[in-house]
Amino acid sequence: MNISSASSGTSAAYSSNSQDTAALEKQKAQLQSQLDKIKDSKEDEQTKSKQTQLIQNQIQQIEQQIAKVQGKSSSTASASQQPQASPPAADPRLGKNTASGDQTIDIRI
Repeated sequence: MNISSASSGTSAAYSSNSQDTAALEKQKAQLQSQLDKIKDSKEDEQTKSKQTQLIQNQIQQIEQQIAKVQGKSSSTASASQQPQASPPAADPRLGKNTASGDQTIDIRI
């Protein structure tokens, strides 16, 4: 069993996910800055409303992507922390495992 490769794979996935989250957060901040500019602009209210709605939709999509990326990183971390399944217990009367890895039962009389 190679534990180091499993843990390094998890850290690489986590690192990638945090970079994805950082990029999405940066996009979100840029969109929020655009919202502020629209509010301060001299456009008519209808134009401001349309532009604001479009940007808010984009921000919502980015927030959903962030949640998805963060969900992946937490599920990856929790999956890596789960213990490995132990092999089937040996039946002392038979001297060998009664269940094989292919989920069949070997019954000998």
